[in-house]
Amino acid sequence: MRSGRRSEKRAFLILLLVVVVVLGAAVYTYVSNQGSSTSPPGPVGTHLYTWSANLTIQIYTPDNTVITIPIPAHIGQQAGIWMNHTLDDYGTPGVTAPVFTTASLDNSSIYDGYVYVSPTKYGHTYTIADFFSIWGQYISNSCIQVPGYPRLCTGPQGTLWTEVNTNAIPSTASHILQDHEIISITFFQN
Repeated sequence: MRSGRRSEKRAFLILLLVVVVVLGAAVYTYVSNQGSSTSPPGPVGTHLYTWSANLTIQIYTPDNTVITIPIPAHIGQQAGIWMNHTLDDYGTPGVTAPVFTTASLDNSSIYDGYVYVSPTKYGHTYTIADFFSIWGQYISNSCIQVPGYPRLCTGPQGTLWTEVNTNAIPSTASHILQDHEIISITFFQN
């Protein structure tokens, strides 16, 4: 009789230990993925992560006038400006592209200063050129075209200069957008 109880007690303790280890692993996995930009995907249509990059576009004229180009709110959003749909499979279909802008809290028609990257599936990295394409504008490593201006290219017209977190980058269009970046795209006219 004693060995039977001892076996039951041992089996219970082993089962309890297994449950504690499994629960501990589950809690650890959950906690370690909190705040992770690349946490595992949830149900279909949910965002894998949401990154934001502050974007400013300016033109410096020959007389040193600084023109800040307004970036519209709702680029890449339903009922907003959504010109190129080649990346739609990575966004929320019919709702948002994977790269988009939103409105400020104070005014629904004013850009809040950020470009958001919020895909619903893996398989693509998002660049400055992707954002411009969704917006319906043009950018390359040497040229930029924004509303109200002709295409401006490095050469006789001036110089296209891009900084990310105050560091110059050589490839504007192909720069992959990352979380918390401060991106300044400037064209210095001659």
